[in-house]
Amino acid sequence: MLMVDQHRMREALNLAQKSMVRVSPNPRVGCVIYSTSGERIAEGVTSPPGGPHAEINALNHATRAGLSLHDAIVYVTLEPCAHTGRTGPCVDALIKAKVGRVCVGAIDPNPLVGGLGVKRLRTAGVRVDVGVLADECVTYHSPFFKWIKTGSPWVSLKGAMTLDGCLATASGDSKWITGIAARTHVHQLRAQVDALMIGGETARRDRPALTVRHCEGSDPVPIALSRSLSIPNDAPMVKEGVLLFHGSHASTERRRQLEDLGAELIEVELNSEGRELSLSQVLSSLGDRGITHLCVEGGGRLHGSFLREDLVDDLHLYIAPRLIGRGKPLFNFSSVETIRDGYSLIDTHSRSLGDDLYFYGRLNRK
Repeated sequence: MLMVDQHRMREALNLAQKSMVRVSPNPRVGCVIYSTSGERIAEGVTSPPGGPHAEINALNHATRAGLSLHDAIVYVTLEPCAHTGRTGPCVDALIKAKVGRVCVGAIDPNPLVGGLGVKRLRTAGVRVDVGVLADECVTYHSPFFKWIKTGSPWVSLKGAMTLDGCLATASGDSKWITGIAARTHVHQLRAQVDALMIGGETARRDRPALTVRHCEGSDPVPIALSRSLSIPNDAPMVKEGVLLFHGSHASTERRRQLEDLGAELIEVELNSEGRELSLSQVLSSLGDRGITHLCVEGGGRLHGSFLREDLVDDLHLYIAPRLIGRGKPLFNFSSVETIRDGYSLIDTHSRSLGDDLYFYGRLNRK
């Protein structure tokens, strides 16, 4: 059954990965259910907070179709919960449905679960197999795992650049470095993260809306960092729900104007060098708000700061077949002494998006 189990668990993973529903701070779990005869009878993905989890959605799917769940096999990317939060325990629903077997991709690190779901199912006589496609499930749920363990969101750096590493020309022109296929992929990424961050310079120069276009999905929380809140009042991102991090010397007038426009202002200290806002404080504040996955779409300085402070978890790069010379670099930080001192990536992969290249990698923690 190993190959069959892996294939079906991958179906559950694909289901979760394709979902554009934002569910944080819960993990976006995928679940598929098969009958004893090998027929896929139900599927489900986690609903937004307060709604059913993936397992419940899948069970309800089968029930609405009038299908029996007796002795069915359930494949779920993350251990079913065994505690009561906004919803009841998923294990109770699985036991009540009299399923015969549950295949779990990864154990939930949440102390309220942490193996209790598996234990409850086994105690009730349900066969449980743990670790089906474990590496892929753990990798997929990494943002949730990090948030549970550290209280900080997973940080992705995203950027479009030329072959010579520039995000814009020396004059600041950047539209468009990549083609429509790459830009559509960017918006699919936006639809799956919780929040999107830029620096004050990007807010002033590029005036991005930080919304989801080119695909279905809701907008992430827009965030900007600006020590003195020098962001134009009419910037497209300045609206109800935007988070603006600033320093103590931002004027009372600027604070009042932006709050009147619906912005939530959050004051943080400067870092140890005294020149930039403390990114660790920013991430801690976002984690407290239930943001588990942050995408940074800033300029070279902001990207460089995140890398220098070892706060980056992965990179999403869109590389266009262009050369523009001495433009603005996508990563702007002091040069390392040796090649070995540089930032290396693991778990890398790439693929073509039209004429452009998409490259992904995770930061290799030294």
